[in-house]
Amino acid sequence: MERKQGKGRRKIEIKKIDRKSSLQVTFSKRRGGLFSKASELSILCGSEIAIIVSSPSGNNVYSFGSPSVTSVVERFLNHRNTVPPPIAVGDVGIDELNREYVEVMEQLEVEKKRSKSLEEEARQTQDERPWWEAPIHDMGLVELRCLSRSMEEFRNNVAERVNEIMANDVMN
Repeated sequence: MERKQGKGRRKIEIKKIDRKSSLQVTFSKRRGGLFSKASELSILCGSEIAIIVSSPSGNNVYSFGSPSVTSVVERFLNHRNTVPPPIAVGDVGIDELNREYVEVMEQLEVEKKRSKSLEEEARQTQDERPWWEAPIHDMGLVELRCLSRSMEEFRNNVAERVNEIMANDVMN
């Protein structure tokens, strides 16, 4: 008894299917495969996925979501409203973007130099008199940050010393 040879699995040409019955069958099979792949992707990668498809007849809408379609869609809408849209390269030329980049980098270098000089100035001022005697209203941002760090370190040192003394008193 000879077995009939089928066409087997072969590559199909991607084009719209004309027959409505074939279209519906293909849609149903492919929809299941699509949802299965989405589920696998979600499980393997820990991603959140939402898929919404409409049947070829337009009568039915099918959805798949992990963890749920609603949560993924809400997250997408909230994220879209808070993140500025990316700059399209077509809107601004590459040369313009490079020029802006160079300007920003130059500004960054200027600010780094300014920061170093202010820190050095703050150190010199701090060497002349104790930090707690310096007038706060005359300080800039860098000096105030140095003062804040110093005060935090002082507070931590005091707290450690208090704990040491209290531990010694408990033992005696």
